[in-house]
Parts: sequence; C-alpha cells; structure tokens
Amino acid sequence: MRKKLIANALLTAAVTFAPAVGVAQQVGVERRVEVRPEVKVDLGRIAPVAIPGIRVDFPDIEVPIPPLPPIPPIDIDIPDLNINVFGDDIWFGEEQTEREELRQSYQLSPGARVELANIDGSVVVDTTDSQTAQVVIKSYSYSDNPRKLAVEQTGSSLTIRGPERKEHADFDNGDGTRHSLRLTLPRRTNLVLTNVRDSVRVGELEGSLKADHVSGHVAVAQAAGSAEISDVAGSVTATLTRLAGRGVTVSNVVGRVSLRFLEDVNAQLQTSGIKGKVYVELPNVAVEGEMASANFRAKIGAGGAPVSVSDVTGTVRLSRGQPVAEMLNVLKTSDRNAARSQVAADLALHVSNPQVRAAFVEALGTDQNTTVLLTASRELVPYADEPEVRDAYLRLLESGRNDSARMTAAAALARKYAGDAAVRERLLRVLAAEKKDAIRATIVGALSKQVDDGAVERAFVNALRTDEKQLVRARAARALAAKIADADVYDAELSAARNDERRLVRAVALDALSRRIRDRAELRELFTGYLDDESQTMQYHALKGLVELNDPALKPRLVEKARQIILMNYRRNWNDRTVLAALLLLRKLDPQEADRMLEQLSAERAITS
Repeated sequence: MRKKLIANALLTAAVTFAPAVGVAQQVGVERRVEVRPEVKVDLGRIAPVAIPGIRVDFPDIEVPIPPLPPIPPIDIDIPDLNINVFGDDIWFGEEQTEREELRQSYQLSPGARVELANIDGSVVVDTTDSQTAQVVIKSYSYSDNPRKLAVEQTGSSLTIRGPERKEHADFDNGDGTRHSLRLTLPRRTNLVLTNVRDSVRVGELEGSLKADHVSGHVAVAQAAGSAEISDVAGSVTATLTRLAGRGVTVSNVVGRVSLRFLEDVNAQLQTSGIKGKVYVELPNVAVEGEMASANFRAKIGAGGAPVSVSDVTGTVRLSRGQPVAEMLNVLKTSDRNAARSQVAADLALHVSNPQVRAAFVEALGTDQNTTVLLTASRELVPYADEPEVRDAYLRLLESGRNDSARMTAAAALARKYAGDAAVRERLLRVLAAEKKDAIRATIVGALSKQVDDGAVERAFVNALRTDEKQLVRARAARALAAKIADADVYDAELSAARNDERRLVRAVALDALSRRIRDRAELRELFTGYLDDESQTMQYHALKGLVELNDPALKPRLVEKARQIILMNYRRNWNDRTVLAALLLLRKLDPQEADRMLEQLSAERAITS
C-alpha cells in the first residue's frame, strides 16, 4: 500500500519536488474500553453536603494540577538540515525555508467576525483594546513558491483561508508548505477556527469562540462570550467568565478538558460519554436526577447558561480560575516549584499583557525554575525587538544558565538584531568560548545569513576547520556556500569535502563546491570520484553537482547512477524525498529516460499493490 501511494505521488510529481508529510485526520472518539468514571466535588471551605454517588475531596488532600496549556512553536529562523538516518547512511535534502508571507494591519468594527480555515500550522491569537487587527503569516516550505493563504477583509469581517486538502493527500499538496499565524485582534471579536492542523492559542476574548477540527491542543486565556469547541486531537484548557446565552459546549476531545471559571458560576452542567474522571471543584453544586456513569446533570449555583461536555477520552475538570494579578503574585512569591511552573504556563496565554512580559523578563535574569525559564524564553520571542527583552536575552546567553533557554535567546537575537553589529559581536564571542555543542550549533545556524560580515565569515571558516561537532561544521559549510568565491572559504570547503571524518559534512561541502564545478578543474575529479563512493549519500550529492556540468561525455554514467539511486531507495523504502529528487536530476539529464523510469515504477507498483 505504501508503495502504491508513493508511486501515485511520483506520477503526479514528475516535475515537482514533493516531500512526504503527515496528514491530519478528522478527530473522533472510539469507544473500545469503558472506564467507569468518578465525579468528585471540591467544596472548598464550605461544609460538605451529602449527595449520593458523589465523592467529596478537600484541597489539602488532593490538589490535582490541570494539564499545561501548549507552548506554540518558536517563530525563529534556525536553518536546519532535513536528516534521515538509514542504517549507516545519512540522507538529507533541502531544508524548509521560512518566509514571511504577510504582515498587515486591518481596521475592524466592534463584534467583527474573524474566520481562520484550513490552516496547516499553529495559530496564536493575542487580543488588544484597540480596533486594529495585526496579522503575521509565515510559511515554511521546501518550494520556492509555497502555497499561499487567501486573506479577505471588510470592516465587519476578516477571513484567512488555506486551500482545501484531500483527506488522504499523500504529499501535502506537493510542496510541504506549513504556515504559522500570529494575530492580534480586538477583544470584542467573534472568532471562528476550522480545520487547524496544529495547536491553537487564544488570548482574552470578549466575543464568541468556535473551534472545530483542531489537530492539536486548544488553550483559551479567557472567554467572556459563548464558546463551542469540538473535534480536538489534544487537550482543551479554557478560562471562562460571565457565562451567558448559549454558554459553553466541548465535545469530541481526544485528551483532557480543563474549564476554569473566574467568577461565581451560575450554570447548568451536563456531561456524557466521558471516558476519564470528572472533577467538579466548584461550590454550590447539586446533581439533578440519577447518575449513570459519567452521564449526569447538575446545577451550579443558581443555574443558568448551559455548560455541556461530551465524548472526552481524558479527565474533565471544572475549577476556579485565577486573575492575571493573582497569577503574577504566585509567580513572584510562591516557594512551590509546581505551582510556579503551572502559573507560568497559564500566564503564557496572557503574554500580550505588558505586566506579564515584564515578569517573564525578570524571570530570565533570576529564576532558577527550569520550566519557568523555558516558558519565559519562548514566550518572549515575538517581543525580542523590545529593548528590555533583548537585554535579558543577551544576559541569559552569556550567563551559561539553561542550554535550551539560551538556544532560544540566541536564535531570537539573531532574528531580530542580525543587522546590529554589537549583537553579532556578542554572539560571536559566545561562539568562540562556548563548550556546549548545541549552543554553538544554534549560533552558527542563527547567524548563517550574515556571512557577508567578515567577522562572521572568519568565525564560520574556523568552525568548519576546527569545531568538534559535525552539526556545527555542517551548518558552517552550508552557510559559507554563499561565499564560495572567496579563496579562504573555497579552501576550507574543499578540505572538508576531501577529508572531513563525517559524511554529513563532506556532503554539505560538496553541495557548496558545486557552485564552482564549471570553473575549477580539480572539482570534476573530486565529484566523479564520489560517484563510486561506498555511501549512496555521497553518490547522490556527487551526481547533483555533476549534473550542472552538462557534459555529454558524462551523461551515460550519470543517467545510470540516477536510475540506481531511484530504484534502490524506492525498492528498499529508504527515502521518498531522495527518490523524487533523483528523478528530477534524471529529468534534467534525459527527459525520455525519466519517463521510462516512471513507467517502470508504475509497473512495480502494480505488481506489489
């Protein structure tokens, strides 16, 4: 079956490079194992009331911590290698390139409708008191012409929509494109999200919220209007206030559900189809009628707006929420690491609040809690252009505290301040003295577009020649390809291609040298020698460079080598992207032979299907 899918993609991608990616599926709840849940009611400090079938827990006996809301992907530009390991061989192709597709502001009227649909990537929505919406769309793609999102705007609406995708698309519409959306919207916005194939984060929203078919976590800082969340492949965390009207509906969730209430709750609760336990940690709860497993109705307070939770595979928890001021106090004063870690994750949803950012900046300089430090470093990335954040990142990077947070700081600094010579100088000083491999690799990747700076070029040449870590040398070799005309760079790349102990570095250096294969005679011998290398990785990259020579005398040998690479990878199920890349090289050499190759693969598919 797998070969059938691959062959279909090959037939439709004869002239298009199409990397394989995963496909988001429609989320549903499959009932195979019935677990009889328990309903627990935490009545706080009030006297417990005997209710048949209800277990009463007190806070000092059990204090369950709700699931952490998701931390979104960091919007930073760290060029990386797409590496796949098969046995003793390493294959890698072109990296996904980040592009800023759109950065635009729109004026919206109060209560405007904002709709996001068919988004292949994460969505982060911050909120503001103004009526100006700001939209930043970034794309990540192997293609030079990635798929675009359509944006339509009127005074009362804003729509951002991706193309429809077949449910079982094998190669992600042909170019591996993913998008990252970060929006700042007026608080009084009615937000609709449909078919988001990653996690969703929403700030303090005073309009209605509808999220349907999300392949990731959903976290809502605060919803003051109605909320409808359904078909989610991940946890759901939402803080609610001023319930009214249609209330809250959460259904078909493959994960945990945590609903927190900021005010005294007056609601009508109904649950059904819950596979885990149900915790109701709110006062004034009265069960109505008989309980049947997790199917029950209850009046909270005086009753009122409906709160419906159904078909959830994990734990369901209804509890009191915390205002921002209270959470900031816990972050600064609590001596309990678990409480501070949890409140940092909750505050991440409010990062558009200047007070929260100030607390995170302070944490970067003083906090010893790993979770708090990581959360603060990641959440501040979009605000790295603020002087306080920049200075905190620089101090963190130079401090030696927490490698993961320092990698985030290095990449964010290079992203926002690559044009700042003083920042580059400090990054290069860290690179020269740094003992941690991961930090050096991050700095080289983060500064890879700055090789026009002589100091960066010299540092990278030195790294390519002397660094002990192969990923550092490989990233330096790839970045220096843009300066291959410089004598020192050429000599370093040539030495790496000939002598580096790691195949990965030799292959990257070959790719860099291929830019000069037509004017340096010694490169022809080097590349043709690698055609017979024991590693197919080296054979492929030698083939890739020699195709650019367009030498008729080499054509028969190169055609045969391309055929070998295609067939070996296809038959052994090693690397689909290499099959497609080699097929494109074969088409450059001999279009007719490429067509015959496709026919052969189709025939083999028919036999094995």
